[in-house]
Amino acid sequence: VIPYAAFAHSETTVAFMEVLKQAVLRRGIPTRLFVDNGSAFRSHHLSLVCAKLGITLIHARPYHAEAKGKIERWFRSVRLQFLPMLQDKDMQSLETINRGLWSYVETEYHHSPHRMLGQTPLDSWAGSAQRVRYPEPGVDLDDLFLFEAKRKVQKDRTVSLNGVVYEV
Repeated sequence: VIPYAAFAHSETTVAFMEVLKQAVLRRGIPTRLFVDNGSAFRSHHLSLVCAKLGITLIHARPYHAEAKGKIERWFRSVRLQFLPMLQDKDMQSLETINRGLWSYVETEYHHSPHRMLGQTPLDSWAGSAQRVRYPEPGVDLDDLFLFEAKRKVQKDRTVSLNGVVYEV
């Protein structure tokens, strides 16, 4: 099952963290997170969020394409099934494209039987639903996903963060 998917303008930690947060909200906290070796997935922030959520972060071996076969197959499905369905009106904004992508995932992809599974992804996921771990009630996911940065207070009692100066 695809917990959540979205297109982004670039492959950054910020973009990935929003997708991960939506995936946790929709399908629960994974036991393990298997990711590529891109800089977005090697960030300290991702490691920190995974640790807070109790997720084991696993990076694929470099130059080992076979290890990423499932995600590559998913990308192929998107290229061959979803992208050809898009019309000009569907590509007005990234938000419109992502709404269409999620609609495709929920209405078609999750309900189409997969040869290797012998059933639909949603049926397969539902079969293990009793083991799904959701965030505890009262846990503020927005707070867990906040970016943290160490800064030194200058002699004039200011701190600079992302080019903006704040008075302490």
